[in-house]
Amino acid sequence: MTPVRALTLAIALLLQVAQAEAANVLVISLAHGRADLVINGMSVRTLRDGQSSPEGVVLVSATPEAAVIETDGRRYTLRLGQGTTSTVVLKANAGGLFLTTAYINTVPVQVVVDTGASTVAINRTDADRLGIDYASGQRVVFRTANGATAAWRVTLASVQVGEIVLSNVAAAVLEGGPEQLPIVLLGSTFLQHVDVQRNGDTLTITKRW
Repeated sequence: MTPVRALTLAIALLLQVAQAEAANVLVISLAHGRADLVINGMSVRTLRDGQSSPEGVVLVSATPEAAVIETDGRRYTLRLGQGTTSTVVLKANAGGLFLTTAYINTVPVQVVVDTGASTVAINRTDADRLGIDYASGQRVVFRTANGATAAWRVTLASVQVGEIVLSNVAAAVLEGGPEQLPIVLLGSTFLQHVDVQRNGDTLTITKRW
C-alpha cells in the first residue's frame, strides 16, 4: 500500500469515527425560525428552520421559547441554555470522597458517589425522612464493607444530581441507621445510566438526553 493510499484510508476512518460520535448541542440564542447552536463545544452554527449543520444537526423549528432539533436519529426540544447533555463535575474532598447533594424523590440529601457500590444504598433513618415506603419492599441481604446486613429492595421515583434526573432507580434501604451507613451511597443502579470519568481529584458525570 502506498503512503498516499494509507493516509487516505486513515482520514476516511477518522471521519467515520467522528460521524459515529453523537453530537453535543447547546442552544445559545433563539428567535422565530432561527437558532444559534454550539455544536461539540467548538462550532457556533446559525440555523434556520429545516437547515442542517455540517455536523448533521437539523433545526426542525425554532421559536423564542424553544428549538426542536434532530441529531443522531433523536429529536430534542431545548430551551435557551439547554443542551443534549447534562454534566456534573465533582471535586474530591480531603479524604478522597466525591460528595454532593442529590434529590431523592425531590428531597435533598447528601450522598457519596461510590463506583464500587452495586446499588443506591440508604439507611433506614434517611429513608423515613425521604418518605420511602421500604416496608413494602422485598427483604434482601445487603453486603457492606462491615459485613452482611438485612435490607429492603425498593424503587426510587427519581434521583437527581445537578441537572441529571433519572426515574425508577433501584435502591436498597438498610435496616440500621446512620451508625451502620452514615451517608447515602450513589451506586451502580444510578451510575450505570450515565458516563463517569475520573481525572485525578475530579469526577465528571455526564448524561446524554
